[in-house]
Amino acid sequence: MSKEIAGPIRFTAGGDNTGLIANLISEFLGRYPKVQLDVVLTPRRVDLVNEGFDLALRAGALVDSSLVVRRVGRSDHGLFASRAYLRKQGKPQRVSDLARHRFVLFGEPHQREQLRLTGPRGEETVKVQGPLIVHEMSFAADVIAAGVGIGLVPEAYFGWARKGGSRSASADLERVLPDYRVIGSDMSLVSPPTAYEPTRVALLRDFLAERLRPLMQACTVAAEEQRTSRLPTEERINRRSARTAERIAPTQRVP
Repeated sequence: MSKEIAGPIRFTAGGDNTGLIANLISEFLGRYPKVQLDVVLTPRRVDLVNEGFDLALRAGALVDSSLVVRRVGRSDHGLFASRAYLRKQGKPQRVSDLARHRFVLFGEPHQREQLRLTGPRGEETVKVQGPLIVHEMSFAADVIAAGVGIGLVPEAYFGWARKGGSRSASADLERVLPDYRVIGSDMSLVSPPTAYEPTRVALLRDFLAERLRPLMQACTVAAEEQRTSRLPTEERINRRSARTAERIAPTQRVP
């Protein structure tokens, strides 16, 4: 049946995570070799109808209610650093520790030096600074893995790297403060309303939804594994601290 699926598809997505998109497109074209994909990666919000796009991957609120929408998950961001950086600079244990670390900064000028993290204590804010400002998320992940500093990486990107999409990122990136994240936007596959949708477009939408959902979940699983694996060490430290406090306590009593 794959030999019968043919023709053009015009697809657009944001410029971030180009490696992730490239791998997904390669896999889809390997499955349907007679499809021709015209891919436009741009931060601009394109007009699907007037610019002739069949499908788009979008983050955030959808303004046009006439679009056909299929939500694939929420794109949260986690804090990551290279293992080499953490060995040299130490691993942050609490949100306030981030203020003394070097950061790879991302986002608008009024946002990039103020981190709002959501964790077990609700929302916490910390001011950060760093030697590098970036404007593209894949590049941010690369320089974080290279050891420049701590930075935000989409969990979907790390999920893809963890599943073998990027050997360097999966080997070099480590989650920092895995209980904390920056809450992101909903990710949706959207297409213009039409009386007839080619089968090839529906197949691409199904394929992307099928691949993206587990990638977004993979980083959540990894963060939970990292949090669980460090619990025994923290419990030993807490017990040792409690025993030390018991030994010291009698000497501090007032007659």
